Amino acid sequence: MITFADIVVRQDVNAAHHYIAALCDRGVSVESIFLDLLAPAARHLGKLWVEDICDFATVTVGLSRMQQVLNALRPAFKVAETPPVERNALLVTLPDEQHTFGVHMVAEFFRRDGWDVWSGVPDSDEEVLELINDQPFDVIGISVSCDTLVTDLDRHLQRMRRACRNRAVRFLAGGRVFVERPDWASQIGADAIGVDGRQAVLRANELLGAVATG
Repeated sequence: MITFADIVVRQDVNAAHHYIAALCDRGVSVESIFLDLLAPAARHLGKLWVEDICDFATVTVGLSRMQQVLNALRPAFKVAETPPVERNALLVTLPDEQHTFGVHMVAEFFRRDGWDVWSGVPDSDEEVLELINDQPFDVIGISVSCDTLVTDLDRHLQRMRRACRNRAVRFLAGGRVFVERPDWASQIGADAIGVDGRQAVLRANELLGAVATG
């Protein structure tokens, strides 16, 4: 993981592609590459930035190269057409979040499971509020990598719950902050935590199953 993080920071994207191709040739699955390489490498780069070991520009370049790798692997990740599950999710970061690689990766797991997914980086809180007031999302996932953004997150979620067109919407928390401090999820009013893409989909399906049966 650290080796790959070093490659995307110090070399070009072709070197990253070659590294991934070698793993695939050895039989490593794309899902394993997502979960066991790309996700921890992204968290590692984020931690280097938080601890002031790498500057913002260096980390941003590294994550940009990882995004290119993710895009290249997308067709192989969704190897077969998945029947739609008639569930939709909004997966976003907070407007002030600097690094957004994680939310894009999680979106790929939801799409592979048949979900209709809207994911991205909102320009403002108001943009999110308008969107969730207009669209009845079943699940809203919020990814946070910067500790300082957690302070007002409970207030953000309260505003979002009030604005949601779907009053039964469920909230998932994810990102580096909640991987390291899972107890924070309940403190800010999230319904569940997804430490990676696979678990996020599992938790989302469980929450909606509970809604359907409860």
